[in-house]
Formats: sequence, structure tokens, C-alpha cells
Amino acid sequence: MGNVIFNSLQFRAFERLLTRKLFNCVTRGVVFQLISKRISYSPSSASRRFSLRNSTYLTNYLDSLTLEHKQICEKLIQQGSSCAQNSSGDAMSQRLADLETVVQCYRKITDKRLVLEELDEIIKDAKTDCEMRELAKEDRTSSENQLEHLEEDLLRLLTPKEKFDEIDEIVLEVSAGVGGLEAMLFAKEMFEMYRSYVVYKGWDGAIIESSDSELGGLRQGSISVSGNGAYSYLKFEGGVHRVQRIPQTEKSGRIHTSTVSVAILPRPQRIEINIDPKDLKIETKRASGAGGQHVNKTESAVRITHLPTGIVVESQTERFQQINRATCLKKLQAKLHLRQFEEQVNAKQSSRKIQVGTSGRSEKIRTYNFVQDRITDHRIGISCHHIVGFLSGGEELDSLIETMQTESRQEILLEYIRKQTER
Repeated sequence: MGNVIFNSLQFRAFERLLTRKLFNCVTRGVVFQLISKRISYSPSSASRRFSLRNSTYLTNYLDSLTLEHKQICEKLIQQGSSCAQNSSGDAMSQRLADLETVVQCYRKITDKRLVLEELDEIIKDAKTDCEMRELAKEDRTSSENQLEHLEEDLLRLLTPKEKFDEIDEIVLEVSAGVGGLEAMLFAKEMFEMYRSYVVYKGWDGAIIESSDSELGGLRQGSISVSGNGAYSYLKFEGGVHRVQRIPQTEKSGRIHTSTVSVAILPRPQRIEINIDPKDLKIETKRASGAGGQHVNKTESAVRITHLPTGIVVESQTERFQQINRATCLKKLQAKLHLRQFEEQVNAKQSSRKIQVGTSGRSEKIRTYNFVQDRITDHRIGISCHHIVGFLSGGEELDSLIETMQTESRQEILLEYIRKQTER
């Protein structure tokens, strides 16, 4: 019998035919588990995935980079240098190195699109048998996923790094806002959510201050966070978070609206903030709250007011006044740095849709509607569900933060391209 020659799809169709039933059973189980665990976004958010097909402006820019890469290679060859081996000190060679990764990723995306087009032709072809069509559909789904990851990689490669995104140490502050006891109770839940998120990301976290209310709520709390990319992840959490729910003490079933303010204070390794001792008003008082008789008998609590700006910081966590004073000075440094930082960010981001939030009352960034079990981020109009899971500070919160990062990268990139083309 003569040899039978298969093309790649035919061979794989024959190979998979033997395990089709088992494969389908396993797949259904895995898909069911994924669906039961994943965060459920609204249909409007599904189309937010970054794609080159959505931007002719960006595609033209990438084509220009590819052409520049080719021209540099040709010039280096003419000079007797290999494209792969050249002096790193040469400006042309350095530019080639900068372009290489981007161009290679863009070529992979272009190749993957051609594969998708070929698969679409097989699927639409009336002569394709059912088995081949099903296999082509599976391959198309896999190729779509690969294309999505490639485009996300390209977005990261192209987006200019923000100056403060490399900061790995921050202070996260949570403060109860409008809503009295209900606001304090939700502030406590958010405080615990961020503590859990720090653990989820594998960062180091320590409570700096926690001022609890009588009924188990939180007036104000702050966490010191240290970890790779901490600021780049948490910077979008700053702002006013609104909660809508029926409090446990509400007998008539009315929905109450409360707010919680979150502030993200970046702490770079070098903070060039000079504080004149003459500008400080330092007060001491007896600490309050839990901690035994010691907190009520010694003036260990410290309150410092920075007179030029009116910024006030307090600390009563430690038993000794000197330690609380040092903590206050660190907090004051961070707040003064944040003041300078916000001025720079506001000047740079005034035209962006996705603002990096602060603790300003007017910046309502997110709503937690318990009645409808829905979380809505107002900056990009995205909604997701399962509040209980979201407040656990794990995968659900991380998914929304990564969506915000992708949206932000697209804005930064398009802004960068626009400036480059205007030169």
C-alpha cells in the first residue's frame, strides 16, 4: 500500500479522533471550574481587550518602526557589521537593540493573524468535513488566545515607563468618609481587603496605624507596603469608594450610601523633602483605645502639624513618644512628597481619561452596590459582580486592577505616539 501523506491539520485530526470523547469530558470539567471561579464582567467590558485591529494609528506607527529597523540593518550591513553583532556603544546599534524586541513581537502578531485567516477559510469552506472544521475551530480559539497574549506583550513593550511606576514602597491609607458608623464598618472591610491583596501579591505589608471604632469599624488605618511594582498596581485605588447597601441596624430596609477614602502615598528610596523644624507644631497627648492602662497614663501619642501646608499627622501605635514622633515625621515626609507628586501627575495627566486617584472627595472612582452584587469602576465604565469574592482581596480585585493597567497603558501609548508624530 502506498504511503499516505497528511497535511498538519489532517494528521492532528486523526490523532485527536482517538481521544475526542475523553478530551471533551475533561474540557467540560475545566471550563465549568473556570466559569464558576472567574469574575463576571459586563458585555461592554469584554470588548476592551487591547487589539491592534482597533487602532490604525497604532498599526501605522508599528509599520514605521519596522521600516526603521530594516533601514538600520541595511546600513549596518553596508558598514560591514552584522545586525546581530555590533558595538553597544554605537548609537545606531543601540537603536536597533531597542527596536528588535518590538519588531519581533509585531512580526509574530502578523504571522498569527495570517494563521487565523487560513483557519477562517477552512471553517467557511463548504468542502471541509465536520471533523476538520471542528479541529480548525479549536485551533482558531487557541490562536486567538495566543494573539491576545502577544498583543498584551507588545503593549507593555511599547508603553513608555511612568516615572513613579518603579516605586516599590508605598503607604496605603483608608479613611471612613460620609456615612457615620456604616462608613467605618465598610472602611474596615476595605482595609482588610487591601491587607489580603498584599498577601496575594506576595508583598511585605505592615500596619502603621489602625484607629478602630466602638462597633468594630475603622476610622482610619494605614499600611506600609513593599513589593515589586506595588505602586504601579495600587495607584488606581486612590480616591473615593462609595458603598450602597442596607446596614444591619436598618429596620425599614432602606439602602444607605456611604463613602471611604483611599490614598496611595509613594515612598521612593530617596525623598528629597527638606522639613524646617520651625514649620512644625508638635503636640503630645495621651493615647486612646485598646492597649491597657499604659495608653491612658503617659503622653505617648504625637500629633504634628506642618504649618505652611496645614497637613496634620498623628501616631499613637507605639508605647514610646520618640517612636511615634519618628513615625509621624515619616508620614509627613510621605504626604509632602505626595503633594509634589500629585502636582506633577495632574500636569501630565490632565488630558487622560484614567486619572491616578488621590483622596479628594470629588473623585468617586468606584461603587460597591451590595443589593445588586455589583462593583462599578466609573473611570472606564466597567462592572463586575461577586462583591464578597472581590472584598477577599484576591483574583477578582487583581483582575480589575490589571484591566485598569491595560486601559492606562493604551492611553499613555497613544499619547506618546501622538507626540512622536507631531515632532
